[in-house]
Amino acid sequence: GSTHWHPTAAEVARLQRADLVVLNGAGVESGLGLVSLADSKLVRTAQGFRDAWIPRPVAAHRHGDGPAHSHGAYEGYTWLDPQLLLRQAEAVRGALVARRPAAAGAVDARLEALAARLRALDGRYAALAPTLRAQPLLAPDRIYGYLAQRYGLAVRPVPCATDRPPTPAEEVAMGEAAKALGAWLVLWPVPPTPAVQAAWRG
Repeated sequence: GSTHWHPTAAEVARLQRADLVVLNGAGVESGLGLVSLADSKLVRTAQGFRDAWIPRPVAAHRHGDGPAHSHGAYEGYTWLDPQLLLRQAEAVRGALVARRPAAAGAVDARLEALAARLRALDGRYAALAPTLRAQPLLAPDRIYGYLAQRYGLAVRPVPCATDRPPTPAEEVAMGEAAKALGAWLVLWPVPPTPAVQAAWRG
């Protein structure tokens, strides 16, 4: 999944040259453990609402033929909740202005423009939520927890990749979910391949 990022040598070099490195979720940047960075340049944007982080079961798994391992104990995609994303943007604003006080006016103007867009998005999601609450919602991973929590949705994870045909075990899980629910809506982080779409329809 996209949370399991491991930096290339070129990315490590860019991170080490950066004035600030913005971390944008609840522990999703596991690859940063491989990079030596001064703590003073890290902006952990979700720390201000750590008490709102959603715990998730920790299970060991593999990426390809790699060794078995596990990731953080929290759902990471905090920014899918527009209200939490605004708080993260405010944390970035604070870090930028602390580094470059003369830029405060420009940074504040951009933050206010972003805030207006996020408030509008929040309103659209809130208006759509009653319809979605009446519809079984599935997702290929545990990424929609913050969105679901904000708007009172129930999203059932059915693990499957979006970029390759499903494995036999994934097909079984998808078929069981479809049979149990009868009708459903799948939330996708990126458009799935035609093979994955066909498996869900099958």
